[in-house]
Amino acid sequence: MLDTKGIGIEAGLASIEDAKKFVESEFPNRVIRVLVEIDRTSDEKLAVKTCSNILALVEDVTSASILCHGFEKSAWVILRWAASRRFDLRIGLEDTLRLPNDEIAQDNSALVREARKVMKAQRVGAKSDR
Repeated sequence: MLDTKGIGIEAGLASIEDAKKFVESEFPNRVIRVLVEIDRTSDEKLAVKTCSNILALVEDVTSASILCHGFEKSAWVILRWAASRRFDLRIGLEDTLRLPNDEIAQDNSALVREARKVMKAQRVGAKSDR
């Protein structure tokens, strides 16, 4: 109903189960964005694998933009991984208080500055890999 009133819908997916429900629903062609949120985990490989598995289910069924992000320890690994694949990104104090070098960020803009550096480096690397 919201989309018929001109209000965009964002689907938030945090698990394989969420992705399966999304794929089987009426929403893949109705949402404007799919937000893949990887929960707090200290296992970086598991964070990337979970994000990748979610995307494997949803990428082919929606034309919506896809934004990937993690929390705490998974925030930076997901940001690097998503940037290298040209997905939309997000970082902020609600995601992590720490910079990639594990120092506490002074403020939100410090996180954003670091994210821009990571994004540029990952996207340049992705171009050279082609």
